[in-house]
Amino acid sequence: MPVITEQAPAKLNLFLHITGRREDGYHLLQSLFAFSEKGDIISVEAARALSLEITGPFASCLQDQKAGRDQNIVMKAAYLLRERLGAPEMGANILLEKNLPVASGIGGGSSDAAAAIRALAKLWHIQAGETELADIALSLGADVPACLYAKPCLVEGIGEKITPLPHFPQAWCLLANPGIAVSTKAVFENFAQSACGFSPQRAVENFSAATGLKGILQETRNDLEIPARSLEQDIDRVLDVLNSLNNAAFVRMSGSGATCFALFEDEESMRRAGKYLKKSFPHWWIWPDKLAFTL
Repeated sequence: MPVITEQAPAKLNLFLHITGRREDGYHLLQSLFAFSEKGDIISVEAARALSLEITGPFASCLQDQKAGRDQNIVMKAAYLLRERLGAPEMGANILLEKNLPVASGIGGGSSDAAAAIRALAKLWHIQAGETELADIALSLGADVPACLYAKPCLVEGIGEKITPLPHFPQAWCLLANPGIAVSTKAVFENFAQSACGFSPQRAVENFSAATGLKGILQETRNDLEIPARSLEQDIDRVLDVLNSLNNAAFVRMSGSGATCFALFEDEESMRRAGKYLKKSFPHWWIWPDKLAFTL
């Protein structure tokens, strides 16, 4: 059997509004998701049992997660997929090439799980509809259904409502992380304890290529940015540096941090800015890429 490979791209929250909170404690959100073209890589091949190998520059960050069903989210996805869809005896050797930093606000684990679902569904010839796979994805985490789609989309509720945005404007993204991991739980707790109120929802028709990046993102914010910055002041430095870059169309923190992004309307500006950051801040993680529109 051939090896099946799937990209697990970085997820960017171009904006993230916390719009309410359910009685069970889950926060409701509205967020504009976009994805890089590249990121982590999932490869699968047929085997008698399920196993996971992790390589790549950030593999060491996951070494304490044994390849068991309750440890790594990729293994959780594999076990859940075969149990839900009637393939309990199927096996696979899974290789995760971990290129994205862990706990960095760009959905690395969620994207890995989504890529594993796509790859294993192909390997095991599972005939399942998008809704069924999305239900499995949601049980793994709020970001996983959108990562399964992996194209520009508006995400609402607790992650279950996804509206595709096929006419989103083309852009290039430069990601920067100062080399710190941020606890999503701690950031949400900080938000809940703050005096920040809930944000209003925006109408879907506001998101079109005709308005451009600034037009789409004006009057939006990342509601988790202030809580994250109060926990990790290095985020302030990253945002200041990105805002100083020539031709950066828009700058913001993604997710719960600490990764921040600058969007550019042309590739050359992004490349020049990426070279400058790598030279000036060699200890930072820098990732230049293009926003993806197809898998």
